[in-house]
Amino acid sequence: MDSTIDSQHEGILPICTTVGYTVNLLPQGVDPFDLSAILESDHKYNFLKHADTGEEITVPGSTRKYWLPGNFEKHETGSTTVANSLACQTAIELASTLKVDSKLAASYLGFSAEASAGYEYSTSFKKDEFIDAAAKLPTWKPISKDLKDFNLVTDIYSAFAHFYSRYGSHLIQEAYMGTRYQLKVEQNETMEEEMKGFSTNIKADNCNVLGGDAGKAGTLAHLSPDDADAYNAAFKEWQESREEGSTDALLHIRVMEIGSFLKDSYVKSQLAVADRLSSAWSYFKNFYTFQGQISVEKAYQDDVIKLEITPLPGLVIHATGTDIFTVTQTKASSVELTPNKDCSWPHLNVTIVAPDMPVQLLFTEPPRLGYWYVTRLQLNQCGPNHFQTNYNTSDVIQNVRSFSDAHGSEVIGKKVAN
Repeated sequence: MDSTIDSQHEGILPICTTVGYTVNLLPQGVDPFDLSAILESDHKYNFLKHADTGEEITVPGSTRKYWLPGNFEKHETGSTTVANSLACQTAIELASTLKVDSKLAASYLGFSAEASAGYEYSTSFKKDEFIDAAAKLPTWKPISKDLKDFNLVTDIYSAFAHFYSRYGSHLIQEAYMGTRYQLKVEQNETMEEEMKGFSTNIKADNCNVLGGDAGKAGTLAHLSPDDADAYNAAFKEWQESREEGSTDALLHIRVMEIGSFLKDSYVKSQLAVADRLSSAWSYFKNFYTFQGQISVEKAYQDDVIKLEITPLPGLVIHATGTDIFTVTQTKASSVELTPNKDCSWPHLNVTIVAPDMPVQLLFTEPPRLGYWYVTRLQLNQCGPNHFQTNYNTSDVIQNVRSFSDAHGSEVIGKKVAN
């Protein structure tokens, strides 16, 4: 879908090319700290019409006139400079904080999801294509680890996944324009292992310059603060370039899940679509990407290590990162790892994309007579053992309430008698 505005007026306010459109926020692979990636991950769908009635306006710092459609509201935020301090929080911790503080979200993140109904757009749909397509979606079925009709439910899941990819999952209701400067500060005293774990959760836009003159912003973004004179001079030049309103950048969007948005409609067909989409989204929104590794104390050539998780629609296991093992993807939810030679403490990277819900785990390897060993799946390796998420191989099925829960075993090895 192209992103042209359905309006006869030229010079429409640029932010209107964002508000009223949809984005796909399926959690797999979506980084809320990277706004540009969110907006570019799929083609935006023009969900709402932009009214031909409206008014001409100017933005602070610019004499250029823009057209503001009649079904939009513009709120002046002024030119206030706001300083925020980020006290050593990882991206995951910060995201948790932002869930309960949308004002903080506007300061730090690229988007926030809120329950407010916003404006009533139920009579302003660009076309009926979205509603017609949603109405043709199959009825959603509940999904759990005890799923019996896997193929049927997977087909239903795929239909909704294709719909979200085509039409988006969330409507952009508000957008914030301005300029932003963020400096990433590292704590030199931190242990190397701790810093490594911390840095994997810090996203690149925590050290970013948005808005202002593009050339001056680029210079500032690449200078080291260690050269104080050059850095301060570059910062001043960039700061002064922000005075022209046309150099503002898109900093933040506020979105709402489309099913929740449609629940405020008075049109029966739209209410039916709302229930169908919200039921599906309750499953889609619970997907997370868990990254870790499998480490083997002693690997023997041609032995087969198996990792299998309850098959659920959308659940995927990937194992990569070493030539010591031959990786066989037997199913989306299972892999087999075969060492190409005898070796000690090899490991390979593992990524599990799964809904945060109870599943069963089968993690096995051939027994070795009379030998103490450990083969472990490590999904969270930070902190003391009781805070980590570790699973040892076992000849029995293991119940997993959530891969995000701590799961530390006191047994670091086992001895096989037969």
